[in-house]
Amino acid sequence: MKFARVFSCFTVIVSDLLSFTTASGCKSLWANAPNAAKKINSPIENFFMKIHPFNSFINKARKAVIMCGDDENCRKLKTDKPVLYYGFNDNNDVIAKNIRVNDEITTVDVYIKGRKYDTYSFPFVGDHLLLNALAVISVCYLEKINKTEVENQVKKIEHAKRRFIEEKFRNNILIDDYAHHPVEIKATLATAKLIKHNKTYCVFQPHTYTRTKTLFDEFTTCFGSAYELILMDIYAAREKDTGLVSSNELGDAIRKTGMNCINVHSHEEAVNYLSSKVVPGDLILTVGAGDVVKVGEMLLNK
Repeated sequence: MKFARVFSCFTVIVSDLLSFTTASGCKSLWANAPNAAKKINSPIENFFMKIHPFNSFINKARKAVIMCGDDENCRKLKTDKPVLYYGFNDNNDVIAKNIRVNDEITTVDVYIKGRKYDTYSFPFVGDHLLLNALAVISVCYLEKINKTEVENQVKKIEHAKRRFIEEKFRNNILIDDYAHHPVEIKATLATAKLIKHNKTYCVFQPHTYTRTKTLFDEFTTCFGSAYELILMDIYAAREKDTGLVSSNELGDAIRKTGMNCINVHSHEEAVNYLSSKVVPGDLILTVGAGDVVKVGEMLLNK
């Protein structure tokens, strides 16, 4: 119960705003902030400072605000409360250094205010999960919670659903992740590189026509570290297909960059293609916010 009481005293922004604002419906607007600013005829800085709900949100904190300092948008937020920034960059207050990955265990040295605080081992791999853990450590540091207790608890941290979930498929590695924004996809692919394997086959299912159209250019360049991209049809979710954009169009644009990319139009087609291509030691990564996870499930049951 102590941890629950501690968290009620702080405002903690545990990830970058581009991902975190999804719940408030602001993601599409901020992700395309320059375009949005043109539509409302005001500078983006004014839009962010005066309208963005996080400015009022963070000022509800009673003690302090803890934010991911690697995100430049977080640093634009204004508050009169004390702020503790965490992340990987050297300009943060709480920093993860000397990151070591062994199988599914990540070990890091945590520095606070320029001095080594402690060494922690976490039962996961991935930058997003590690940033979340740094947020927890930041709260515990401010509340002067015993280091041993913190170390014991962080060892028990569990995966969020559909966040870099790793399975074994025959002699291959199969990973599923919810990433559906170009920034998230790049981070997920970068994390996959930390795992020993041969080629990376990435199966991506774009999520909504609006997002695909708006971030079209970013999607054409975010898969560069994969050996091959298997591109599924767009997952409509709440939208209707009005002809705004198609997965085939996106595939053509990706292929023009020199990327190995094939379009498939069903889960079965993706499974059959992967079954014919992957060899022992390869890594299969399924990403997207729709039902692309079924590809991995079908492979496991094949």
